[in-house]
Amino acid sequence: MLICEYGCRTCTTKFRFKLYGKENFDIMEEFIAELISKGQKSGEINEKLDAVEITENIHNSMIGLCVYARTTTGKEKLNRIVNSA
Repeated sequence: MLICEYGCRTCTTKFRFKLYGKENFDIMEEFIAELISKGQKSGEINEKLDAVEITENIHNSMIGLCVYARTTTGKEKLNRIVNSA
């Protein structure tokens, strides 16, 4: 497994902007928020849950998976993580 020599925060920030760019990063989060909102309106997602928190959590998980995929050679473990989400 490859380990980021600069620490997790630096690694995540670097990959976040490399993967998305600031503008695309915001667009992705807005897209997720729209999906959460639609899900809450349709009853698929509990309306009592905070949509902003759900959006941020999902987006953070997606970024984390991208970083993990780029910093590991353990594809089997990555597949388990994705399949359990």
